[in-house]
Order: sequence, then structure tokens, then C-alpha cells
Amino acid sequence: ATDTYGFDGDRNNEIYLRQAYIDWIVPQTTVKVRMGRQNIGLPALADGKNIAFWSKAPSDGITVSSPVTDWLSLSGFWARLARDAESNQITRFSDSIDVFGLVADMNFDGFQVSPFLAYAAIGDGMDPTGWNNNNKYLDGKSSTYWAGITGTMTYFDPFTVKASFVYGDR
Repeated sequence: ATDTYGFDGDRNNEIYLRQAYIDWIVPQTTVKVRMGRQNIGLPALADGKNIAFWSKAPSDGITVSSPVTDWLSLSGFWARLARDAESNQITRFSDSIDVFGLVADMNFDGFQVSPFLAYAAIGDGMDPTGWNNNNKYLDGKSSTYWAGITGTMTYFDPFTVKASFVYGDR
């Protein structure tokens, strides 16, 4: 059976933890840190998710974020993903794929823009076909990367314009 987060297997005989993390702030700064199993992903694109890496299911990892100015905040993350050998599906807990990402959120009067970068290092012996339900996207690769930008303009309220661009190594 497949649950709502895409994990395969019989959940009747195991304990599953969706999220468990600790939040803390670096003393005397505005830097926020979250460590543990959490929803980690790149910004949602115009269609509501990110084709490279989205937060549909929890990942084990660390996120660090901080405001830089009143209109700019920066975030970085590391997340660990893996393919379950028995089901041949990507799961989000183990040690076979490490994803690193950087996101800049820029908010202005009437529009918001978020450029982002991500890099995935794929472990030895992995054949990660089917990651993100896109067959052969990473087939035979030892690493891959994505760069993109997404934005929303609400300046002409009630009209909203959303646009996104993503480029990655296949």
C-alpha cells in the first residue's frame, strides 16, 4: 500500500514518525535553525510545487534561515533522501542522496521573487530512476543540480500573476 506521502510498504507493523525537529535561534542573532525530520523543499512554482525538490514528505536534515534586510531573507538546507531497496522507491530517510539548497526570498510592495539553487549528491550504487515520479530523471548520475526563480505579482490586485523558471542537469 502507498500512503498519502508516497511511501510504499505495510505500515501496520512499524512506527512511523512524520516530523520531529528542534527549533533554536543562534544567540544574539536573528538566525533560525531547525534540525531533524521536517518538511524541506524549494519554493513552490506557479503550479503549486517544485519539480526539483518539494516538501511533500518529511526529510531528515537541517535548515538555517535569517532576514538580511527588511525585504530580503536567506535560507539554506541540507536534506538526506534514499531509495528503499525492497520497494525500489525513493524515501526520505537514509543515506543515499544528499540535497543541498539555497533560497533568497525578496518581498517588495506588490511582488515577491525567490531565486533558488539546489545540488543533489547521489550515493554509490544508486539507480534513482523515478525520483519525483519522473522516470529516469537521475538515471546513472552521481550528482545533479537545479537553478530557478519563481515570483508572484499582486500589484494589480485582484489580479495575480505567477511565473517560474527552472533549469537543471539531466
